[in-house]
Amino acid sequence: MPRKGYVSKREILPDPIYGDKVVTKLINQVMKDGKRGVAQKICYESFDLIQGKGREGSDGRFLSRH
Repeated sequence: MPRKGYVSKREILPDPIYGDKVVTKLINQVMKDGKRGVAQKICYESFDLIQGKGREGSDGRFLSRH
């Protein structure tokens, strides 16, 4: 609890590649010891693996880049 009053919540900026706030929240959860670059690499590579190894006959709409 701050001594000088109310502290406003920070606005979460959307992800630079996917343009989505949910992806930013996921990266923040994966991030450890402030290593944002490592967390982004893990998430983006995971997204690429998921999109590449979808079921046959699927339309491939897991994540769309804006």
